[in-house]
Amino acid sequence: MSNVADHPAPAARATGACRSQRRRAPALCALLVAALSGSTAHAQDDASRAAARQLGAQGVEAFWANDFTTANDKLDRAFRIYATPTLGLWSGRARLKLGQLVEAAERFREATRASVVGDSDTQKKAQTEAKQELDKLTARIPSLTIQIQNADPSTVTVTLDGTPIPSALIGEPRPTNPGPHDLVARRGDEHYERHVQLAEGDSKRISLRFHDAIARVPDAPVEPPPPDSGGPVELGSQDPAPAAPRAALQPQRGPRDDSGAILKPLGIVAISLGAAGLVTSAATYLVARNKLDQCEDRVCDPDVKSSYDAMKAVSTVSLYAGAALAIGGVVLLVVAPSDEQESAGLRFGISPQGAAVHGRF
Repeated sequence: MSNVADHPAPAARATGACRSQRRRAPALCALLVAALSGSTAHAQDDASRAAARQLGAQGVEAFWANDFTTANDKLDRAFRIYATPTLGLWSGRARLKLGQLVEAAERFREATRASVVGDSDTQKKAQTEAKQELDKLTARIPSLTIQIQNADPSTVTVTLDGTPIPSALIGEPRPTNPGPHDLVARRGDEHYERHVQLAEGDSKRISLRFHDAIARVPDAPVEPPPPDSGGPVELGSQDPAPAAPRAALQPQRGPRDDSGAILKPLGIVAISLGAAGLVTSAATYLVARNKLDQCEDRVCDPDVKSSYDAMKAVSTVSLYAGAALAIGGVVLLVVAPSDEQESAGLRFGISPQGAAVHGRF
């Protein structure tokens, strides 16, 4: 079994790595030594500290090699294992190189609040640099304000690049990384998509108007079960109030509008006059026909001819007038308001014996 003394302390291992990397990455030396030189840590923390040292060293090396994706991954994990100002400073710088301005600002802010361990001078210097980086970065971060109209934000699902936005942030400026973004808002069947392009320092406002909200119908009061319904009865409770009469639960009708009531009598009068006109037309036609039959070979006496022409004119006028009145009366009956329990029916007939109107009004 190996002895603990056979293995160098984390700070010693960091110093050795620092010597080998001094020419390539001068800042790596301060990072490794300052992050792991704390003398008060417990022995069981050495493995995690050693892992953080390795990830931090690899992350800084990747940073100087312009491999910022690898640097961000290594330094982020190292900071989450062992949160020191130096690791936070370099993690924020890697995020900044990737264009993650919001995430970089948060990591710089965490670095300024991280505990100072080991080399306090180096750690405090890292905190100062993190504060300076944060101050310069703040003005570069764009903001996006999303507004919802005609809808309660709590009823709308809003996502930006697939990430849900809490309803409490609707209408408030939201720090957002520069670049293209996809905004999606949904409420029921309504769906909105917007493509937003942000540049550094931008402050944009997007307004989404939904359809007018339908007024919510208040819930009908729940009637208590009747005493004999067999439902559970709570001991000591008061007797339920009697159920409302059934008639009271029916929808109330509005006041009846009698403004069109005159149409029905007018229709009946018009039909009656029309029927009289048609009867007159038929009667005068028969009289005129009889006059014509008195003429021999269509040659009539002047008096007979005059009487025939008069009867023929009366018959024609009576026919058109009666027909017009009858049709007008039918129209008035059709448009006249009627009770729901009654239906108007009308039959009109003409026969050699006269005209007849049958109906129920």
